[in-house]
Amino acid sequence: MLGQALSADVTDCPAPVNNPYENAGYPAKSVHGRIVHRIGADIVAGRIRPGERLPREAELMVEFGASRSAVRDAVKVLASKGLVKTRQRGGTQICEPERWNTFDVDILAWRFRAGIDLRFVQDLIELRLATEPFAARLAAIRAEGEDLARIAEALERMKASSGDWHAYAKADGGFHMAVFAASHNPFFRRLGTVVHDVLSATFNAEHAIANHTAAETKRLIAEDIAVHARLFDAIAQKDPARAEEHIRAIITFARANLSRAVSGA
Repeated sequence: MLGQALSADVTDCPAPVNNPYENAGYPAKSVHGRIVHRIGADIVAGRIRPGERLPREAELMVEFGASRSAVRDAVKVLASKGLVKTRQRGGTQICEPERWNTFDVDILAWRFRAGIDLRFVQDLIELRLATEPFAARLAAIRAEGEDLARIAEALERMKASSGDWHAYAKADGGFHMAVFAASHNPFFRRLGTVVHDVLSATFNAEHAIANHTAAETKRLIAEDIAVHARLFDAIAQKDPARAEEHIRAIITFARANLSRAVSGA
């Protein structure tokens, strides 16, 4: 039975403590939210394959000990992520990966949890290299006082949260979003949200995979803060070439750390 491919009943499996993905995307505290995360993770991991159908509504209600409305709400969320499609009298079918919302923060988190390889790391790095260097150049040219204040504030939050990996990841994402916003290009501003989600999932995955010691974490964060500070300085001094140089250094640093973590895992 396909229902058996799903993870264990959500009523018996609360979210694990210190789950690095617990704050990702769609809230998992409600019944239908937990169903979303269980089924979504199973789809992304390949435990339920494209073309297969989810069990009928009544079966899912029994499977998860949930109401009809909770099951329906969960299916709607999965459909909005491009993971499933529902047809009249045809049931709910799993979509091909090409239809998935690749940038969805939950799908990213489920993908990391299922296991990533160096090819996936390279794809993420290519996304960043294709967007962030030019956004940084524009920021160095166009940033105004308020933009610089937001970037500086994000940098200070990074420094203040250097002892907490997850808080640091959030502050780091805020820094990059502020740089995108400083480009004063609405399309780049929107891309900043996408990159923020990618960074969030990447930080959490690296931390979960690499299992850094406290000393290693402190060293990595100190190095990361230093290069971010140099990027801010280049933007503040309206030096686009140097801004691009430093954002590329940040991305290269991230690629090296995540590649080592994946290879080690």
